[in-house]
Amino acid sequence: MNKPKIVIPEINFDSEIFEEARRLLDLNIREILHKVYNGEFAGGDISLKISLSLIDDYTILPTDDPITGETTETTYEYRRPVIDSTVSRTLKKVSKDKTSYSPAVEIKEVDGEFVLQELPKAQITIDDFEF
Repeated sequence: MNKPKIVIPEINFDSEIFEEARRLLDLNIREILHKVYNGEFAGGDISLKISLSLIDDYTILPTDDPITGETTETTYEYRRPVIDSTVSRTLKKVSKDKTSYSPAVEIKEVDGEFVLQELPKAQITIDDFEF
């Protein structure tokens, strides 16, 4: 089996996982500033809530039996991240936008950092070679 490619090299707020949360945060900042600047409200608050969890999951991988050459199936079990983020703004009412990130990738700890990597592939592709 080939070594899976890391798809998210480091999980932090700057990674693409939180791209939508950052976009929503920026939109809320601009909206509140606009409403406060135009005198519609005296001020506003923005809250960002991030919830992290892991779920046990599995996928079925086709494999070739080296002796018979027959294709069989192997169950691959992995831990999948679930990262939910909610941006709330408060003026005279509360409004929320929610995002969720839960791809079919595996979370691993590599050199003290948590990374996301693709699931193993049964076949070798050109992307598996380093040039």
